[in-house]
Parts: sequence; structure tokens; C-alpha cells
Amino acid sequence: MRKPELSSTYWILFTICLVTAFFQFDVTIAILRDWWQVKHPPQGFFVVSKWWTHYTVMSALYAPTWIVCIGSTILLARRWPRFVVFLLAGFLILEPVSCMAMPGVRGGYGHLLGLEELPIAGAERDSNADVLGRIDQKLNQWGGDHGHFPFNPTELEDAVPAEMPKNSPYTLNGTAIPYRIVLVQNSGTLSRQIFGQPGVVNYAVNADGTQFVLTISGLNMPVSEKISMMRESTFVGGKQPWDGLLAVEENKVSKVSR
Repeated sequence: MRKPELSSTYWILFTICLVTAFFQFDVTIAILRDWWQVKHPPQGFFVVSKWWTHYTVMSALYAPTWIVCIGSTILLARRWPRFVVFLLAGFLILEPVSCMAMPGVRGGYGHLLGLEELPIAGAERDSNADVLGRIDQKLNQWGGDHGHFPFNPTELEDAVPAEMPKNSPYTLNGTAIPYRIVLVQNSGTLSRQIFGQPGVVNYAVNADGTQFVLTISGLNMPVSEKISMMRESTFVGGKQPWDGLLAVEENKVSKVSR
């Protein structure tokens, strides 16, 4: 008995789904390339060694997983031709939706047309955002107790104990680099000062301790000898809060109830 021919509808859906998946294969290649660079960095280069997040892994597997799922429909189509047409129609919806769902995965983001181009940057950004949030919480607690935010080194050390910041995601020649926090006295506005290593938190506070902004230095890439201020996203376009930098701002003291 002759097996039924696959319909043109099947092949149209199959082609669209497969092309959509292949468009994201550059992310898989980028992660493999970045992983190799992290494992074999040049001497004297800073490295984002803590790159393993749910988002990074899912980004690496996204295209291969979809390609396998789409390719497997060829095996099913000869026996259940109508079923696989409905299945591919579902894939056509699920593929872009799964990209859009990436914001729910800690450590990265996605959109309708694709995943983040530099997934390891998501791991770096996630770690730095976490430590900024912890420091912000400590500063708010201290400010609530004292009626103002710290505005000298002694108060800053009291508010944010030296052991509070954990090791950063960065290493240099295999040695872990700890987080640091430095006081920048200005009008309580964003600071872009670089202090010789990634993972340095700039605590910029105004003269009376009523406003501060936290920013942090980083790499914005897996391996680099150049330090830059950490960005909120991989690619920043147009006008963004804090010039697109990863930052936390407080402009009032929250009193702590006793």
C-alpha cells in the first residue's frame, strides 16, 4: 500500500518553523564560543567565570531542541499526516512565545524575534543586580535608623559590613575577585568612575546623605581586559534611565518603625 504524500501545508509549516529555529542557532554558537573563551582566557584578562544560569543553559539548548522537535515530525507525518499539521501549527506559535517567555528565566531576557545575543552577559548582570539589591537594602536599613544615608567612609563601612558583598562573578588569572564598595561624594547622581577592577560598587551620595545612586563596574562580555560600567541590557538604544547603566537610586530615607 502506497504511503500518503505529505501535504503542501505540512511543508510550508515545517519550513517556517525550521527557519525560525535556525535563526536562533547563532545563540548556541555564541555560548559555545564564549564558554571556550572563559575556559582559555589570555593571560591578564578578566573573566566572567560564574556564567552557568538557567537562562544560559536554556539559550544554548533552545535551537537544537526545536530543530529536533520539528525534524521528528517527518517520522510522524507518514502515519498521522493531519496530526502533525496541527502539531506544527502549535510549534509556529510556541517558538516565538518561548522567546518572549525568557524574561521569566532568571539571568536573561528575550523578545518576539529572538533571544539575547550575549547570554553569558545575562549571568554577569544577574549577579551584579543581586548584590546591588542587597547593598541597597542594607543602606536603607541604616538610613532608617540614622535619619540619613551614609556620607563618609566610616558610616558606609558601618552600613555595609566588609563581609556583606560576596565574591563577584569575575576572576583574574584564576583568582576570584571580591566585590568592593567605594564612596563617591557628589550630588547623589550616577557615577561612572572605574577603580581598577570589575565588581566595584560606586556609592554616590549627596552632601547631606538624603540621596544616593549605586552603579557597578563590569565587563559586559565573558572575557575582556577592559573594564566598563555594567549596563542594564546588552544593547541600549534611545534614552534610558541612568543612561542605560545597571543602577539603584534612593532619594529619601525610610524611617524604621520601632
